[in-house]
Amino acid sequence: MKIYILLFLIGFTFAQFGGGESIVKGSKKAPLQQDSATDALTQISYEHHEIHSGSSYSISIHQVLGDGDTLKLAIVCPDTKAWAHMLFGMSSSGILQKKVIEGGAFTGGDTLTIFNRDRNSSNTSGLLMVRNPKITREGACIDSALWGDRKLGGGESRGGHEKILAQDSTYFLYGISGAATNRTTFEPNWYEHTNKP
Repeated sequence: MKIYILLFLIGFTFAQFGGGESIVKGSKKAPLQQDSATDALTQISYEHHEIHSGSSYSISIHQVLGDGDTLKLAIVCPDTKAWAHMLFGMSSSGILQKKVIEGGAFTGGDTLTIFNRDRNSSNTSGLLMVRNPKITREGACIDSALWGDRKLGGGESRGGHEKILAQDSTYFLYGISGAATNRTTFEPNWYEHTNKP
């Protein structure tokens, strides 16, 4: 009886690991994935994997704001299933209020160049980003933060929470200054992912 159990276990081991080649499968019976750039198992963070996949993007804009000035960014999402998973990175040298608005309309502004974070990839983002648009209609505020000090200066916030943006929608990112000579930076970064059926 012990011999049969031992033979069964040996056979199971080879069936599972192919005599040295791992064919371990996840709970959905999908083989473990390898990173296309290094052939390493995908054990890096998923967001890092998206950079290697050529589907992660970023922009960076800077402006010195006066007390009461606002830096604005419009983000237009296409009507596709490749949804943007975004962090609204923002920093300043003084008091700044961040606001993220979902929904609305705008005209004008300067269209920005979006960069693929894998500089070897030819993939392009499906999003449109416009600096300092003229906003004609504004939706609901879905995120807000306030930081900085007039005396101490400084302050930084990356939003802290990834948001999956709705397809066929417009968003506005505001940086509202509460200090003079307020060096302000917007650095949103995101990846575009289509959910599996």
